[in-house]
Amino acid sequence: MKPRHLAVAAILTAAAVATQAASVSVYGKLDTALHIQKDRGQSAQLTMMNEGSRFGFNIKEELTSDVTIKGYLENGFASDTGALSATGGGNVGATLFDRRSILAVSSKTYGELGFGRMGSVRSTISPYSLAMGWLDPMETAYGDIASISNMFGNDPRGNNTMTWVSPRWSGLKVGVTGSLATTDDEADQADKNNRLLSLGANYEIGGFGVYGGATKIWYGYDPDVTSTADAGKKYRRQDAEAYLLGTAWKATDNLKIFLAGQYQKNWRSVAGWNAEKDLFGKTEAADVSAADRNNGITGWSGLTGLQFWPTAQLRLIADVAYFDGDHKMADGSKVKAKRTTVNTAAEYKFSKTTQAYITLSRSWGRELLDTDAANTWISHIGLQHWF
Repeated sequence: MKPRHLAVAAILTAAAVATQAASVSVYGKLDTALHIQKDRGQSAQLTMMNEGSRFGFNIKEELTSDVTIKGYLENGFASDTGALSATGGGNVGATLFDRRSILAVSSKTYGELGFGRMGSVRSTISPYSLAMGWLDPMETAYGDIASISNMFGNDPRGNNTMTWVSPRWSGLKVGVTGSLATTDDEADQADKNNRLLSLGANYEIGGFGVYGGATKIWYGYDPDVTSTADAGKKYRRQDAEAYLLGTAWKATDNLKIFLAGQYQKNWRSVAGWNAEKDLFGKTEAADVSAADRNNGITGWSGLTGLQFWPTAQLRLIADVAYFDGDHKMADGSKVKAKRTTVNTAAEYKFSKTTQAYITLSRSWGRELLDTDAANTWISHIGLQHWF
């Protein structure tokens, strides 16, 4: 064979091998803002804050024309300090891919099945979110009080998790997530684990979409637990439920409208009210018994908002979110709380990957949430770059 033919053969062979080999793409976001907060009765505070910076790897290998093996690895870090983030709770410095660590099999015919650490199909968390993430005008950004995940009970990222999502069938996409132990590795007994089952679905046609989901969390009990992330297992907790429904409508090329509602029962953290930490109106932590912490927070959340594009580069966002709920104490009495937030943002794109933004949020808390921290003004002035 002539040298020229050998060279052509070598190139074709290399191309064939490359076609079969796994591809790995690197991506990320750098997002840093000046954060200004004025709590009721307090002086304004100016800080520099990370706003969800991350980097990750998307891995893909096509086994056949229908089946692909995928990997999703994502790490969160603080862009203002370079430190690792802690999306899994007390895991700073111990978990590298804290935002996601997924091995998946994907089929154009049957959908995708993923295993590892991930968010649920009902949550705001990629890559499998089918519901809540699509109902947030802020698109899960500006998370102090502006993101939907603050005022609605959001599903946590979970370890030891499996998710299946379908292909899109004539506008409909469905999925299910189950976790054997969300906050740590599996314990020897199932009832020592925090377990999760979540269903999600959306239907999109044209510029209109309907999004919904339901979640059940079974809380584990293990008085001997030593993990910081699993500290809540030291006392018994009622299982939690949440039911979400909403719509998003691209009414015109320049206007998108959002409407969402959720009922949550025995949820552990919602609207800035944390059933693991707050004193439920009592003055001393010692006055809150394990029995007082048995129930979670029950109530409903609502949101309405819009996105508006005056120009191709400028987007204006506004929403109003409301929470009304209570917590049942051991003696049968109920502690109540309400909170309202009004959030605005302006984003200006310099390119497809870089934008500047400014936000302004106002929050009012009532009853148990009638605190200085819940009655606050918050603003961000920031710069974001995707790569």
